[in-house]
Amino acid sequence: MHIRQRSSSLNAIHQSQRSQQSPVNLEDPVYAPLLGDQVDIGWSRSEQIPVITDGDSHSIVMPGEQSPLTLRGKAFEPKGLHFHSPSEHLVHGKSYPMEMHIVHQNEQDGSRAVIGVFLDGAGESGSVSDRAFSSLLDSLEKGGKSLPPTDLLPRESHKFYRYEGSLTTTPFDENVSWMVLKEPIHLAPETLARLKEERGHEAREVQELNRRHILANFRETV
Repeated sequence: MHIRQRSSSLNAIHQSQRSQQSPVNLEDPVYAPLLGDQVDIGWSRSEQIPVITDGDSHSIVMPGEQSPLTLRGKAFEPKGLHFHSPSEHLVHGKSYPMEMHIVHQNEQDGSRAVIGVFLDGAGESGSVSDRAFSSLLDSLEKGGKSLPPTDLLPRESHKFYRYEGSLTTTPFDENVSWMVLKEPIHLAPETLARLKEERGHEAREVQELNRRHILANFRETV
C-alpha cells in the first residue's frame, strides 16, 4: 500500500507537467484499417535472443542483434523487455494478469517505441507459448540459452491499438509510440504464477487520455 501511495504522489507531480502519459485505458478506439501497413515487427524464427538480465532481476536485455521494429518507415532497435503485474493498460476498464513491454529505440533521435503484450493464465502446459516462457525463466535462472523472439508473441500479432504516450517507469519520458497487441498470450496457470513471482514489476496507475486518440487497425465488438 505504501509503495502505491508513493507512486501516486510521484505520478501527480509528472501529471502536472506532462499531458501524454502512459498507461491508458484502451477503449472506444478510432478504426484505422491502414495502420497495419505502417508497422513491421520484423522478427523471424531464424533469429535468437540471448537471455541476459541487466542486473535488477527484472528486465531482460536485447543486444540489438534482432531485426528492428519499423513504424511509419522509421526503424527502432530492440533494447529489452520486462513485465508488469497486473497489466498497466486496461481494455474497456479491465486488466489482464500481466503485461510484457518490449522496448525499442531509434538510434538517431532517441525516440522510443514499445510493444505491449497481455498475458493470462488460460493456456495449457506444453503449448508453444508456455514452453517459450518456461524456457525464458529457466534461462534467466541458469543462463546460457537463446530463444526465437517470435515465440514471445501471440499467434496473432497483426491486430493492435496505437497511441502516443510515455514510459511507465521513471523518468516517465514522453515521445513514446505505443503498439498494444489485441491478442493476449495464454500461459499455463503455474507458468504465469512463476513469471509474476520472479519477474513482475509493479503496475503504474492508468493516466488521463487528455486530447489524445486511441487508434486500432481492427473493428471492436464489445
